Formats: sequence, structure tokens, C-alpha cells
Amino acid sequence: DGVNIYPTPTELSEALCNYVVSRSAQSIANNGRFCIALTVDFAFKLLIDAITQEPFMSFVQWQRWWILFIDEYCLPLTHSESNYRKISDLLLRRVNIPETHILPACDASADLDEVGSACESAAAFYEKQIRALGLPERDGLPIIDLILMSPTAEGNAASFLHGHMILRERILNRKPTWGSTGPFRELGPTAVAAGMYGCPRARGPEAGDGSSMTERVSLTPAALRGAAT
Repeated sequence: DGVNIYPTPTELSEALCNYVVSRSAQSIANNGRFCIALTVDFAFKLLIDAITQEPFMSFVQWQRWWILFIDEYCLPLTHSESNYRKISDLLLRRVNIPETHILPACDASADLDEVGSACESAAAFYEKQIRALGLPERDGLPIIDLILMSPTAEGNAASFLHGHMILRERILNRKPTWGSTGPFRELGPTAVAAGMYGCPRARGPEAGDGSSMTERVSLTPAALRGAAT
């Protein structure tokens, strides 16, 4: 452990790739599969630079991989700003991961809820899908083999944005049916996914289909803490 310093992005990319491939092989040997959660950030791009090249491309047992998403905008999966679309273009179309092993966090083409939002119903469905994988659990939380994300210069990571209430494991109380009377409600200690309101819009074109780029679905801080790495 400790801090490793690499003089060039290429060396950093190869070191990261070696680590992920090693974890993949270990998890497949122990459990028959490798479950990794991704987002579109610097770490992901470093990984893609190496893992889609030989010798890694042929070495990885792609059919044993399961892909989760750390976070996602509430947009149709085909939208140019969705994490699913970007990860699909950069990785999924280039490797042989079964489609049933890819669990999108949110598809805003699904029906909206009674308050005109997609994120909370999408988060509930996403959590149901993750739990259905039958991953080993610790303290009521599924153990994801590897979480891959990196911070920005501003200190944000994925949808864990500076000042957002999800960092305090709370979300906006938009639905009175949840039983909370205040402006926010607490995420339970075993919550795996959460709907997020009030997020900054992504860079790029606005969604022209009525979908909100200010709503997201994210794995919870508890789910990240419960991961194997």
C-alpha cells in the first residue's frame, strides 16, 4: 500500500490496468465473476487507454465481468451526455461483456413518478437489480469487488459533489410518502442507491426530450464503503 508516483500518464495507465486486471483474475478465481463499478472520469479514461490494448484485451475474462455504474444522469441511455452512452462507446462495444451483465443506473425514458421525476424510482429499481445479483454482503450491503473513481481538482468524485447532501447521507425530501417531514430525509444504513436532486447540469447540449440533467442516480456512500476496494 502507500502512495505510488508515476512519471508519465502512460505508466500510470499501465499500473492502474495491471491492478484492475489482477483484481479481476482474483475475484473470478474466488467467486466466478468480477463486479466493477465505473463512472466517466480521469481514472476510467486511464484504464481504457490500456485495457483495450494487447496484451490486456485478450487476457481479461470479459464474459465474467459485471458492470455497475457509480452514478448516472437521468437521461435516456442513448443521450450523448449519459455515462452509459460514454462507457458503452469507450469500452462496452469493444469487449465481449454479456449485455445482461451491464446494469445501467438510470434510464429516463422510463415513466416519471407522481412528482414528475425519474431519479428515485430509477434508484429503487437499480438497487433491486444489484441485490438480485446475489453478491456477498456485509452489514446488509452487497460487496462490490472494485469501485473505480478519481477526484477532480475541485474535490468532487462522480456525483459526490462538494456541498451536496448525499455526502451527509441525506437526500431532498420530494415525496411526502417517505414519511419524513423536513426538507431532507436520511438514507438508511443499508441503502445501495439514491436519487439525487439539485445537481449541476452536465456540460454539453441540453436534453431535448424533457429529461432533467439536474437529477441523478448514485450509489450511496454506504455502498462505496462496503465495497471490497
